[in-house]
Amino acid sequence: MASAQESLPVELKFSGEMYQGVMPARELSEVLDGFDRFARALSVASGADEIEVKVQAFSEGSFDIPLLLDLAGKAGLGAILWSIVTAWWKVAFRRVANARHDAETEVVGVTFTDGGYVEIPEAAWRLLNDREAKRAMRKITGPLRRGADELVITGLEAEPRSILPADAVSMDDDPEPIAPSIFTTTATVDTLRFKSAKFWRLDTDMGTIGATIEDEAFLTSLKRGTRVGENDVFTVRMRAETDPDQGHTKYFVEQVMKHDPGPEQEILPDAD
Repeated sequence: MASAQESLPVELKFSGEMYQGVMPARELSEVLDGFDRFARALSVASGADEIEVKVQAFSEGSFDIPLLLDLAGKAGLGAILWSIVTAWWKVAFRRVANARHDAETEVVGVTFTDGGYVEIPEAAWRLLNDREAKRAMRKITGPLRRGADELVITGLEAEPRSILPADAVSMDDDPEPIAPSIFTTTATVDTLRFKSAKFWRLDTDMGTIGATIEDEAFLTSLKRGTRVGENDVFTVRMRAETDPDQGHTKYFVEQVMKHDPGPEQEILPDAD
């Protein structure tokens, strides 16, 4: 089936005393390169085949940059991009304290350091934590660090969005650590073909995850011959640690609280 084609007009508008109809060529180049990089990251997040950025003819007045995003891929990509960026904007310039991913609904619940909470699609969370997207947005907002008063972006959402110098500076800060999330859950073993008995793939209510086993008492019991089968059910206390820069979450089993053996057992590899 042929890819759908559509175009999405986008405009970046810088205002300020130094940006009345003019802009240094080096800054313009940086902004365009940044937006092109952001579009590539957005392409990955939205599942587009390709997003090509084209510069349209300039208009007069304060320095505007009219762009045209040519979208290739599944039908309705424009609406998908709108929804991703709208959700991304809710989090992009705020400090995250914790995040919890629901694999079943593909939603990430985000708690902020000021106590606020929002739920966003996992595609927006991936975009938020995409290193290339972060570098791209720093390039796009570069003029705000050098005298521009405001950047208004039109076209990526239903309403224009404003970015101020303080917002741009906040993007330069190193991300604060996200507090580990500790919880209890039940799990079954996804596969018994382990490279190491200290790293398991588990089926949980969050989906299939990889987890490092930190419960030394349980690991010792494995070395002594405790058998584990695919139908066994474990009650475990887990810790989730999220890298705020990469958006990747690692899981750790702090304690195996209960082990209910299934009908068939297999010996795991050595726990060393």
